[in-house]
Amino acid sequence: VEVAAIVDSLEGHREARRAVLLALLTGMRPREVRSASTAWLWRDETGAIAEIQIPAEFTAGERQKTGVSNRLPVVGMLREALDEVVGEGPLIRVGENALRSVLRRRSKRLRLEVECSGTETFRHTPATWAKDAGFTDDEIDVALSHFPHHSTAARYYTRQAQAVEPKRRIFEAVEARLLDALKRIGAQEKPRE
Repeated sequence: VEVAAIVDSLEGHREARRAVLLALLTGMRPREVRSASTAWLWRDETGAIAEIQIPAEFTAGERQKTGVSNRLPVVGMLREALDEVVGEGPLIRVGENALRSVLRRRSKRLRLEVECSGTETFRHTPATWAKDAGFTDDEIDVALSHFPHHSTAARYYTRQAQAVEPKRRIFEAVEARLLDALKRIGAQEKPRE
């Protein structure tokens, strides 16, 4: 419910809300969220944003922690937030300090037990919610880009980093739980098309 309360409280702050949804509904690491670009968005044949494709090296000197490119599904709430981005360039157009400040102020105003100070908090939530939904540790590790270092698992991960549909099932379950929590706190859900 606390995660939903923060998401709901960010309705008027599109940049912070988009950053939180990127972490929560894709499992992106904070530096990936900060570096995310419109160039990473892949659209399907209808023109809808369907995936985020993170290159192995996404900015000068910034590499994926895993060392391989990663394809991530885009689910409903995130698609709506990404559709608001105008033009080319960064998906998040506020600095890290501004983002942290907004999240800290919101968590204080909501009187949350743990102060939220960045998107890392929201990267951990999908693992817990996916586990509660019955997904295995291996499925969750692949969805969150937890890279195993032994050779057989490393080869497996490299192949799975490109597999979008297993990740989509996890993040659809995470989104469903978020939507349910938003309903329970009385948040105003936008109508879906």
